[in-house]
Amino acid sequence: MKKLVFCLCIFISLHVNAKNIIDMYGSEPEQADKFIKKYGSQVGEIESQLLTKFKEINQDDKNGVNDQLEIILLKRNQLLEQIKKEGDFLFVNFNTIFYPDDENQYTTIEVVKRNDKKRLRFINTSAMAVYQPGNDLINTMIDFENLELQLMINKKLNSKQLSCPVFHCVSGFHHKKLKPYLKIFNDGAIKEKKLIVDTLNQDPDPERRAAAAFLMGHFKDPKEIISLLLPHVTDKNSKVRNNVIRVIGGTMSKSGIHDIDVNPFIELLDSPENTDRNKAFYVLLNAAESDKAKKLIIQKGGKKILKLLQLNQPNNHKLAYELLQKISSKNYDDGNVVAWENWLQTCG
Repeated sequence: MKKLVFCLCIFISLHVNAKNIIDMYGSEPEQADKFIKKYGSQVGEIESQLLTKFKEINQDDKNGVNDQLEIILLKRNQLLEQIKKEGDFLFVNFNTIFYPDDENQYTTIEVVKRNDKKRLRFINTSAMAVYQPGNDLINTMIDFENLELQLMINKKLNSKQLSCPVFHCVSGFHHKKLKPYLKIFNDGAIKEKKLIVDTLNQDPDPERRAAAAFLMGHFKDPKEIISLLLPHVTDKNSKVRNNVIRVIGGTMSKSGIHDIDVNPFIELLDSPENTDRNKAFYVLLNAAESDKAKKLIIQKGGKKILKLLQLNQPNNHKLAYELLQKISSKNYDDGNVVAWENWLQTCG
């Protein structure tokens, strides 16, 4: 469920009658087509059911919802195992995202093939520490994230007011329930800096590490923010990675810093986690202002970007297209894969 919470918190916009758009990442096009034709409707239906029940929980309509949710999760796991067995995959997951002003539901079936075992390095199979509520600044950020999510799910945030007064935030602090937290976090970033840094570096709880990463967006020095966060781009937990990379990208964008080691972000384009890939694109788009970074992105990431261009998932497809345009200075259509492949070949 934590994974679902996180996807929704960034792109929340639930539509019960949404059209299900399915793609697959990690396999050849022919195999992907086969599995989408066979399982696409089942995947879309079960993801719709799951997210609808998830919304009901967040609306405090818990009468029988938890039991229904468990049944849906069981069916989901059974479907994951069925696809995994039939495809002889090492890993299968569904990443579903809704986007504002788009009534469609987009699901990517994430797979890792047996001959692609190295991609499993992005998947954490160890047991996750149980989050223990407390009374420090880190837990205040966790409470804030949960409140912000509730407001998003129930459409209480005005999208026209989503501006950020610090180096990174998700929705800003305009809502009356969120406004008091800005001063708390800005003051805490100064007074409790050691707690924030130590939590990200040492805390076994990924929820607390992820919250610490968001708090670093309230630090004053953009170079310090980026240098403190960079070692955690490869954190074993996907939510921590996501928060870390979000803050790096936001800080780069606001500060105009473009000189950064792009290699770990190029590697993340291989991840079977949608949130890794789209946040890596965010950083790479900022870094591509540098000619040196452009060359590295083309050399080491060109083929990966072309694969992601062919997905339907907007936060991969659109960002891949935008990055290709930026590193190539070309303006081929986003569906003209052959033209992009030909361009990449000319880059040697």
